Amino acid sequence: MSLQRARCLSVCASVALLVGCGPEAVLPSFPAGNALATRTPNASEGRALWGASVTPVGPGRVAVADTDGDTAWVIDTRSGAAAPLHFARGSRPARIAPMGEDEFAVVLRGRGEVATVHRGAVRRVVAACDEARGAAWDAANRRLLVACAGGELVALSGAERQVFRVGEELRDVLVVAGRVWVTTFRSAELLELDADGAVVTRLAPAPLLLPRLAADGPVTLSFTPRVAWRTVAVGSRVVMAHQEHLDDDVTLLTSTPAPPRTPPPYYGTGPGCGTSVVMSALTVFDLEHRTTQSTTVVPGSLPLDVAADGARIALVTAGSGGVQEVPWPSSASSCASVLPSVTTPTPVGVGLVDGSLVVLDHGGTVVTKGDTVRELKLRPPGGELPAPSALFHGQSPSGVACASCHAEGFDDGHTWRFEGGPVRTQVVAGGVTKTAPFHWRGELKNLDALLHTTFEQRMGGVRDPALTTRALGAWLDALPARGGTAADVSAGEAVFQASGCGSCHAGPQLTNNATVDVGTGGAFQVPSLRGLRWRGPWMHDGCAKTLAARFDPACGGAQHGAVAEQDVPDLIQYLESL
Repeated sequence: MSLQRARCLSVCASVALLVGCGPEAVLPSFPAGNALATRTPNASEGRALWGASVTPVGPGRVAVADTDGDTAWVIDTRSGAAAPLHFARGSRPARIAPMGEDEFAVVLRGRGEVATVHRGAVRRVVAACDEARGAAWDAANRRLLVACAGGELVALSGAERQVFRVGEELRDVLVVAGRVWVTTFRSAELLELDADGAVVTRLAPAPLLLPRLAADGPVTLSFTPRVAWRTVAVGSRVVMAHQEHLDDDVTLLTSTPAPPRTPPPYYGTGPGCGTSVVMSALTVFDLEHRTTQSTTVVPGSLPLDVAADGARIALVTAGSGGVQEVPWPSSASSCASVLPSVTTPTPVGVGLVDGSLVVLDHGGTVVTKGDTVRELKLRPPGGELPAPSALFHGQSPSGVACASCHAEGFDDGHTWRFEGGPVRTQVVAGGVTKTAPFHWRGELKNLDALLHTTFEQRMGGVRDPALTTRALGAWLDALPARGGTAADVSAGEAVFQASGCGSCHAGPQLTNNATVDVGTGGAFQVPSLRGLRWRGPWMHDGCAKTLAARFDPACGGAQHGAVAEQDVPDLIQYLESL
């Protein structure tokens, strides 16, 4: 069904419900069989940072999503009074979407649900999609739009639930001048959708070109936009907080000003405005003219959240522990070091409310900076990042964090270039320590070797002596794997077994941990197939832009198993279910 027809049905259903229910928006309640399967996280699961939401919901009031407290709070920024909204264990509230005066929706990302709140009380909780990410209220058509990581855009209104398959890894959804826009996470694009949910406009941050003094002389480094952590709109202007990832050979970052760390290559020249393999950036889009206005580098790692009003932009960089306030740029500019307005251990959310800056720290503290600075404790002390998480998310001396490439414990979809050839980022969630040896060529036999090579030598990090390798491995292994699609895949499973795929992709991790030459230019590690559908582009060098391309011998290798052409669709369906 088209978005236009969904709008019509939504309006009609809303009118019928509003006759007896008052002016507030009404969302449906669905029995379990009508929703995509949701997964309640176990309390022992590791938790990677997602970013939070600090959203104005009325004059002097802000709603805060406390991801690790399974709570949302409505805070009066003038008095400091805070009222909690408690959700089921494992809900992990993330995004908040205003729906009118004293009414808003909360995305419960941990359970794939959306809760509506009216006058300080939870009215109902409904299923949205398996991996709900962003939400926006479409006031003209009285419907709530939910963006899902699986590529669905879900429209909820009255008794209607419509699902539009955009086919991208969605992050945020915006409604600007009656038009629906969504963002993609790893590819960092802004997409305009038509009435049928098809993409009609694609906008993207500009690639960066940065001059650099390398060991052999001046070079210009090229960066590709990646990982759109957060995107917000102010009128027809949209600002995206994202990253830019190096396209050129990583060894070009090694130069005289950097510490002598070659080989292996050093990942950057330091925090602030130094050059790193991953740079934080802000991009401004002009949706009235459908153009990318500017892309500007900003200091700090992990730009998890951004807020904006008519005068300024506020940006959280969680890895470096700061919140910066900058004016709206009118054109692209080089990085200018800005002193943080607020510094907290791990800021995860930011909002601008009636001229005041409101910051949420992972530890459960809200800092409001207006004429004065006020701190409000939402939870008892003790919510700081555990040591393994602090290592994973903290900014290293090279200017990057582990989570810069392994966003949310997964990957950035980027193919890196080293002297030994191109290799794409690998996923660390879902039991990574059980897949040793590490790196694509299997040259790192255990986690200690991985930390020494990557964290200490390449990133310049210093390990806390109190943090044992065992503790870090346990935290990494507790990061949950992403699920596959739910479908009848028996035909594809039969092809998988008959083709001998299970001889290498075996066991709980669907890998035998061997280093094998399948005809792709050398011997590489057999990757786990768990959560495979999320990890494109595929193969060690990212040559397979689709899973079907993996079965082209020019990409997947001539010794990578023989599958009849007519069986490939069934096999792909099975692989996507893993």
